[in-house]
Amino acid sequence: MKSRVARILIASATAMLLAACNTAPKRDAMYAATYPAALPQPVQQGNGAIYQVGYDLTLYEDVRARRIGDILTVRLVESTNATKNASTTLERDNSTSVTNPTILGTSPQFGVPGALPLANTATNSLETSLSSSNNFDGSSDAAQSNSLSGDISVTVADVLP
Repeated sequence: MKSRVARILIASATAMLLAACNTAPKRDAMYAATYPAALPQPVQQGNGAIYQVGYDLTLYEDVRARRIGDILTVRLVESTNATKNASTTLERDNSTSVTNPTILGTSPQFGVPGALPLANTATNSLETSLSSSNNFDGSSDAAQSNSLSGDISVTVADVLP
């Protein structure tokens, strides 16, 4: 018995040591995270004026982020609801009847009540009947609700034509 336990311990220790020798898979460079290219900042004029070219806002323009450096905020709001109902009804009835056996052309009758432990006491014969009934009603309800909310802010890095 001790040798069997020792073999199991040695085998499991060997398996753990071999599993520890495994290395992590190398990552593909094509799926590496990339950073946006650095864009040149517009050169500010040193003329002392408050108004700078490229930073204007016209009277009838809305405040959408459309220029380099503008900040966009994406709001995530998601909600899911699921419900499930199930109902089951099962019913089973069984009935069995055993008639008095025929032995050598006659049905045995016993004159002494209770002579046989399984004998029918009314007729003192071996006939009997069995019946059973099973009923099952079941129902179930399941509900699930999930929600996701959050904000992601990004900066416009480039404006495509």
